[in-house]
Amino acid sequence: MATLHDGADLAADALYAWAVNAHGRGACGVADRPDIATGRLKSAFASMPDGPASGSVRQVRVDVLANSPGYTPGRVLMRAHRDESAGALVFEAGER
Repeated sequence: MATLHDGADLAADALYAWAVNAHGRGACGVADRPDIATGRLKSAFASMPDGPASGSVRQVRVDVLANSPGYTPGRVLMRAHRDESAGALVFEAGER
């Protein structure tokens, strides 16, 4: 079961943040399911310029105690990068 720094259970109210960065450009968002976040991550990679690019999907939850809207990060579920020599996206498992 994933927990945050305060020991609270993250799985019950988890959201899934995704982000991609390439050459100073980026895209990010939040989804309510990991498969949706992964699909949006893949779409974002396709919209990035040629060259190196990296991204990830991680669990987050809404930080209800913050003065402004924000998310408390949880574990990284996956990391991805563009492999230029193979012309493909490479996905790696995140934190366990």
